[in-house]
This record gives sequence, C-alpha cells and structure tokens, in this order.
Amino acid sequence: MSGSKQQLYLRIEELLLDKMRFLLLKAGVKVARIWLPGDEVVQHMHIKDMRDAHNWVTQVHNLWLRANAIYKMQSPVVWANYEQLGGFENHREVLILGERLVALRKAYNRAKPLLMKKKHVEKLLAKEKARAKAQAKTHKET
Repeated sequence: MSGSKQQLYLRIEELLLDKMRFLLLKAGVKVARIWLPGDEVVQHMHIKDMRDAHNWVTQVHNLWLRANAIYKMQSPVVWANYEQLGGFENHREVLILGERLVALRKAYNRAKPLLMKKKHVEKLLAKEKARAKAQAKTHKET
C-alpha cells in the first residue's frame, strides 16, 4: 500500500485496534501487547518504518481473516457455551479455531515492526523532544 504516513497509520489503527482486537485477545495476546502509539508519533517515523508496520499488520490480518471465518461459523453464544460447558474440545470447528488462533498469536508476537515497539517509540519521542528543546534554546539565544 502506498500513501502518506498518516494514511498508513490510520489503516494500521483500524485493523489492529478496531477490527482484530477481540480474536487477538481470544488467541492469548496480552492486552498490554495490543498497543499502538498515538498518531503524534507518525510525523517522527520514517515512511519505511510505517510501511513495515503496515505490511506486518496486513500479514497478521490475513491470519485473523482465517480465524474469523471459523469463529463466524457459530454465534458468540455457542462459543461461550462450548467454553463454559466443556466437552467440545474435539469438535471440528473448535479444533480448527484453536489452530488458527495459535498461528495468529505467534504471528502477532513475532518480529514486530518498530512502530509497534513501545521502547523504540518512547526513545524516538524523547529524542525528538530533546531536539525540539535544543532548537528552541538556540532560537531564543539568537
């Protein structure tokens, strides 16, 4: 996908935070790991990093589509009953969904792009803040 950094960010945000969140949680991804920095970071990111993040989210989304297709075969009430009542572990849809959720979790946790790494983003923002402060100080002196 080509486009501006802002367009890429909005697409990543839509897929990750809006669309895929429920099944990512169901797959065992921790809530704290389903994270995306605020859009103020976008202006400081390189377009390559934004494209890498978009490509990564697209790959994860493709696995999500496969898991979601199985999840949609039953209503949420049926899935909740399967979990609460137990004894349904050998049902075909339960087995397939389980396999697809494992693949989804592994893909999500593997090789995250820089935009999705909190420590990298925090360092980037701190560096930009220090640069802006130094620039303001220099501007004040002149």
